Amino acid sequence: MRELLIDAAVGETRTALIEGGRIAEIHVDRWSEAGRFAAAGVRYRVRVASIDRARGGAFVELGVGPAGWMPLSKDRKDVTEGAAVEARVRAEAHADKGPLMVFEALAEPGANAPELLSGEASWGARFPEDEIVVRQAEIVDRTDIDDTIHAALGARAAIPGGGTLWIEPTRALTAIDVDSGGREMKGGKARATKSLIVDAAAEIAFQTRLRGLGGLLAVDLPHLPRPARKEADAAMRKAFANDPRRVEFAGLSRFGIMEIARERAERPLAEIMLNEDGALSVESAALAALRALEREGAANRGAQLTLRAAPEVIGWLKRDTIGWRAAMTERLGPRFEIENDPEAARDRADVKLR
Repeated sequence: MRELLIDAAVGETRTALIEGGRIAEIHVDRWSEAGRFAAAGVRYRVRVASIDRARGGAFVELGVGPAGWMPLSKDRKDVTEGAAVEARVRAEAHADKGPLMVFEALAEPGANAPELLSGEASWGARFPEDEIVVRQAEIVDRTDIDDTIHAALGARAAIPGGGTLWIEPTRALTAIDVDSGGREMKGGKARATKSLIVDAAAEIAFQTRLRGLGGLLAVDLPHLPRPARKEADAAMRKAFANDPRRVEFAGLSRFGIMEIARERAERPLAEIMLNEDGALSVESAALAALRALEREGAANRGAQLTLRAAPEVIGWLKRDTIGWRAAMTERLGPRFEIENDPEAARDRADVKLR
């Protein structure tokens, strides 16, 4: 059975897809991006800014965020610069690249563009209601989501049975190193190697989906004897068989690198949660602090609450660009305040009761 676990917190909604009792995907919708970010699956009437026939597409303006790229078939000669076109977001903007759009139809003459055609799509809308159970997150569920996101932002992931994956996203690709250290290699070298490959492949597929990784994955496998190369390719294909995104495999190079291309749709978790230096962003820290405030307020209904956090986090909260204070007051009442803690780390907020 699959479940959608929805955590509608102040400042953001986090949706976790649970399969087999384990969180398989997490999507984050932030209030700060509402109306300013083109989410995957949302439809727009876009304006064609310029056409690049050599590359077979056009740059289009959505009215939010950066310009998108829309591939055009060779027979789409009726699309001209300045034209209004109905299109859907296939892949969200990420890093320094705009969203990837899919052409749907020419707009009616005189139609306004750019313009949003469909409301911000629910991430769970692509799952038929009879195939999935939707429930709201409780405190223990929020903790599970917190812990899962924290682990997914780290470079290290354990391989079941022993060993480690080291996952390092770069601008061009995501490098994944399979380290057998700490694994008990028993049953003969060939059998032990096969077991490692199967377990590592399953965890690579899981981590890739959980972290929302897309584009090129370069997997560095331990040295494999020639007979094991086909087994590695088969194991990886089997591990990714149920991935909802399109996945292509280039096989294993003579240097032991397996190249995998995974269709990109949503932004990876790290791009949402971290800043350019790889540290937790101030907004991510502030929203985590608000969850802590709400958690303590729900558990201690008569108490006055003081949220203490690092100065940059308190500064973000004081600016209140997302209207969090009004929303929190509606949930808890006017019984909270915020306070600087010069000695606090960015990711460490504390709620005092009195």
